[in-house]
Amino acid sequence: MTDEDIKNQAEETAEEVKDEAEETIEAGESAFKDFVHHQRIAIEELGKAIESLFPKDFRDHTRKAGEAFIESFRKLFESARDDLEGMMNRQKDGEEEGKSAEGSKVKVDIE
Repeated sequence: MTDEDIKNQAEETAEEVKDEAEETIEAGESAFKDFVHHQRIAIEELGKAIESLFPKDFRDHTRKAGEAFIESFRKLFESARDDLEGMMNRQKDGEEEGKSAEGSKVKVDIE
């Protein structure tokens, strides 16, 4: 066997191993995707089963209560954001005023 034959055989073996590895990885990814898909379906069906145990009016009022709860926090966060933006703007305006007054002297009385 020549060096060229050994090199060709090594390249063929490497290619076969690479192909097998890619197939194994793809099979693993596919199996995991199938697992996640079936888990999602199971959770959806469980949610539907639990939902069917409660009367329609109860479900409607619970949904509306949840929406009101979320809206209350949305308003709270928006208000906090507006307050922070206002403080930042006042701070920024104060810094700009301070820059214009840097050259002025202030007389201080010492007792």
